[in-house]
Amino acid sequence: MTVERTVRLQFEESARTAGTHSNLSAVRSDGAVLWVAGDETATIERLVADAPDEPHRYAQQTGFRLADLVELPATDDDEDEADIEGLARHGRFLWAVGSHSLRRKQIKARHSGAEALRRLAAVTGQPNPQLLVRLPVGVVDGLPTVVRELEEDGVRHRAASFGLHGPDLREVLADDEHLGPFLPLPGKDNGLDVEGIAVAGPRVYLGLRGPVLRGWAVVLELRPEVDPDTPERLRLTAFDDGRPYRKHVLRLRGLGIRDLCPHGDDLLVLAGPTMDLDGPVHVFRWHGTLQADTPQVVRGDLLTRELDLPYGEGHDHAEGIGVLGPADSPRLLVVYDSPSPARLTDDGSVLADVVRLPGAPGGSAPDTASPDVHLREITDDNREAVRALRVRGRQKRFVASVSCSLRDAAETPKARPWYRAVYRGDEPVGFVMLSWKPRSGQYRGRHFLWRLLIDKRHQGRGIGRAVLTQIVDLVRADGGTELVTSYEPGEGGPWPFYERFGFRPTGDEDDGEIVLRLPLSAP
Repeated sequence: MTVERTVRLQFEESARTAGTHSNLSAVRSDGAVLWVAGDETATIERLVADAPDEPHRYAQQTGFRLADLVELPATDDDEDEADIEGLARHGRFLWAVGSHSLRRKQIKARHSGAEALRRLAAVTGQPNPQLLVRLPVGVVDGLPTVVRELEEDGVRHRAASFGLHGPDLREVLADDEHLGPFLPLPGKDNGLDVEGIAVAGPRVYLGLRGPVLRGWAVVLELRPEVDPDTPERLRLTAFDDGRPYRKHVLRLRGLGIRDLCPHGDDLLVLAGPTMDLDGPVHVFRWHGTLQADTPQVVRGDLLTRELDLPYGEGHDHAEGIGVLGPADSPRLLVVYDSPSPARLTDDGSVLADVVRLPGAPGGSAPDTASPDVHLREITDDNREAVRALRVRGRQKRFVASVSCSLRDAAETPKARPWYRAVYRGDEPVGFVMLSWKPRSGQYRGRHFLWRLLIDKRHQGRGIGRAVLTQIVDLVRADGGTELVTSYEPGEGGPWPFYERFGFRPTGDEDDGEIVLRLPLSAP
């Protein structure tokens, strides 16, 4: 891995005095701003980019106290720390999660003998790190701003938390056969320690630094919803098995999870040591996470190692990652806890790293989102196999079958249909069809994504994203500056997939479907 450039994160004196800049534990990019948090305070910081498309400096720091937005279990100075270990930005909200961990007291240089052993036996916990919060984001003075309450389209959204007005996560997990036995242990002793969060639609993923179970790291999937009787409270929706959470286990070479970050249908997983060690530190890609509907044992081709990150001895511990840049040329921003002196500048800044994600144009590795995905013409030799592809039952209302699509293509030549079978290796797994610059109609002269179908047996593996990436390359090679499509709104529809890829509504409709547009940058 090569660091492409560094970015200055400049903090005001109050934040430097609180040690936020040297204890960064979470980061998330949000257009022109960057949200960051440290694990020694109960605040979230907003920094503004000098150039949103390719930032080299974030400054104009503004701090937001959690206590001003949600009720906290403790507000005394001695217990005010929230130990925020993860941030996520989705829709109208910014999410934050505390570590939920216990701590063992350290033996310091002045301690020896019985006093040192007494300290090592003392395990404590604080109430504020036991929270999961969802904060509305409005626009104030042209910038995204967390607020206590937001009214939009006649709907009022309030800041809400899970774990205060009811059982917290530790209590929910008390009887879990895998995690329950580790709850009395401190986080750095392989006890419960939440250190990452990612949100996609109703799904909230929490990455656990610990416990690591015989080399397997754990991700919890939750589905919080607002309690209609208490809008400031989040409650958990039960899954099909009746539990209010779902477990996924990942083979991360014995490492725990230090952060999670959505990227398309995948999750990028920052992995590092569970115990008090410096390294190694890797970034893995969990393919198709956001389309998975069942608990997963994640290994093999579902999980690839994307990057090896640097680490120092006692310093430069990678704690947070966030995706920067457009969908077709992404970069990864990495922030560090305990930064080395070389990362601290005279103007109060701390340096974060920007690295190229493998698979981005010009990167050093091929796209691994779904290996060997390619397009083939449909001929007499493969036509029946392609027509036999099927989506899941609840998806049929959103996408027509291959047979119907081929019939539509034959009956509407003016639309200039262009279609291909999607293959993974030598197996047909999907179908894609475009209206290629029709000479008339709503999409005259444009590239319109007409159909995209991935067989139900092959969903959740990043194939859809790989197909779209290839389509984007073809459209750009044809001189196109945009790709448009439309979708029928409804639960279980394709909007979250298109949104994660970078499509945005145009404000137009086509026969009741919402029209989306993906702008394409120059190659």
